[in-house]
Amino acid sequence: MKKRTFAIALAAALMLSSCAAPQKQTAETTTAATVTTAAPTATTTATTSITTTTTPEVTQPPKPEFTPDCKARIERFAISDKNPTMLSPVEYTIDNENFTVSANITYDNYADIYTLQNCITDISVTGGEYYFSEGALTESGSTDLTKLSYIVVTDEDGLKQKYTVTTSRTVYKLPIVNIYLDGIKDKSAIDRYAYSDMTFSVDCTGAQGFESIPSVSGRIRGRGHSTWGWEKKPYKIKLDEAASVLGLDKDKDWVLLANYSDKSLMRNTVACRLSNTLDSFAWSPTQYPVDLFINGVYCGVYSFGEQPEIAKDRVNVQKDSPDADTGFLLEVGGSEDDDVLGVDFFHTDNRLVNFITFKGPDAEEVTEAQKDFIKDYMNKAEQAILKGEGYEEYIDVKSFCDWIIIHELTYNTDSCFRRSCYINKDSGGKLKMGPVWDFDLAFGNCNVDNQDYNDWVTVGETYEDAYVTVNWCNYLMENEAFRAQLRERWFEVRDSLTAEALNCIDHYSELLSAGSQQQNFKVWQIWGRKVGYQSWRNANYESFEEQVQYLKDFITARARWIDENI
Repeated sequence: MKKRTFAIALAAALMLSSCAAPQKQTAETTTAATVTTAAPTATTTATTSITTTTTPEVTQPPKPEFTPDCKARIERFAISDKNPTMLSPVEYTIDNENFTVSANITYDNYADIYTLQNCITDISVTGGEYYFSEGALTESGSTDLTKLSYIVVTDEDGLKQKYTVTTSRTVYKLPIVNIYLDGIKDKSAIDRYAYSDMTFSVDCTGAQGFESIPSVSGRIRGRGHSTWGWEKKPYKIKLDEAASVLGLDKDKDWVLLANYSDKSLMRNTVACRLSNTLDSFAWSPTQYPVDLFINGVYCGVYSFGEQPEIAKDRVNVQKDSPDADTGFLLEVGGSEDDDVLGVDFFHTDNRLVNFITFKGPDAEEVTEAQKDFIKDYMNKAEQAILKGEGYEEYIDVKSFCDWIIIHELTYNTDSCFRRSCYINKDSGGKLKMGPVWDFDLAFGNCNVDNQDYNDWVTVGETYEDAYVTVNWCNYLMENEAFRAQLRERWFEVRDSLTAEALNCIDHYSELLSAGSQQQNFKVWQIWGRKVGYQSWRNANYESFEEQVQYLKDFITARARWIDENI
């Protein structure tokens, strides 16, 4: 695979929001940041996948002698990627009266910061030759436009003229994820199951509180169930080497969630943040909204972040143990499709938990003894839940309470024991709910919701073809002892949880409104349309501002309903 090598020249601010990181981020007052790269204020050297920022002394090169009668003129100035993945070169504007060369890089004529620092220039000069300002040529023979401040042209008589070069970039407040496909010109060729080679980088020029990551190699494929069939597709990426991205713990595996049905563009981000504020889960993922470019083409706002998996810095349970009572990460819900009962998945005896598959140990590695152990353990837990006594021996009650609280506050129909529902168990430990996952259809956004939102979403229905069927929550919610613990936990976290949700929405709506959401909906023209499994009710809100207000109103109303009914 061809690897792209880039130098790095960018500065990241160090303030974070309570939603993005532990400290609060101070929002910029402008709607977009225009970064002029002719004279950078900070440079870094790519020694690892994560950058560190230093500030060098900036020295001005000596001014050459110039003669107004110089006959040489610049007629063309364009750039292309050194490892050609750009669909078309970026054309600069030439002003031969004022002797300037300028370009503003926007989302429409996009070139990432690393391309600007290591690109091929296509320059035509009539009547003479030219040379660059000091430091603009790299050791590899390419051009670093972040250091190119002027060009001097010399005609046949030795007369000189100086052109000022300005390269500015319009960026917004979200991190920019750049993916370049190796040998593939269009994202439509990305396969759902088979990986394609790629290079990956993150540009945080306009995103305060995050550090950029230079180009690293990896692979990309599609992901998701029904979401893969929609226009805006989600992706899974696997880096060749583990890296910390956007300040998250090092890992190779990351996801890009499309959130096609979520016109607020932040439901997964907010829900993951709420989960991270609770202390009973073995681990909770983090998702950040980002602007995604594939092969230099803008693909919209995505959620970038972690995925559920057994790992030291994710679901940290016993791994690779030969014992029957090992660490488990189980996914609940799904359909038979081409899978085989007893081989690829199992049900509990009373069918209260169905289509249980192994996410860890991997389905190919889990032993028969381990399968028998966890199936027997879950059946014992189920019997205790049905009887209403002794279930504390098998389940971590606090994690079950927190899981129900998250799903009830968000009204997440989609992952209530029917799909994207995770349960984990450490060696010698109890069953814990989590990590929570898949909230793009939550917060009043699913077409199968009870549109009055005056019931318990985790409690399944008994009628045939119910979307959420009878499950463990039906019995736990009827158990007075469990209900008392749930009630106590709700009022313990209720105020902080709702405040965190509303603050998070305010924070990300401001970042998104700086330009990214407008760009997203230029690509995905879905206002006035019901897309994916979006509810008809939610589809009636036909602007980003209305979607944000709907989200806030929903949380406030839902919390009030839980207060009155728990």
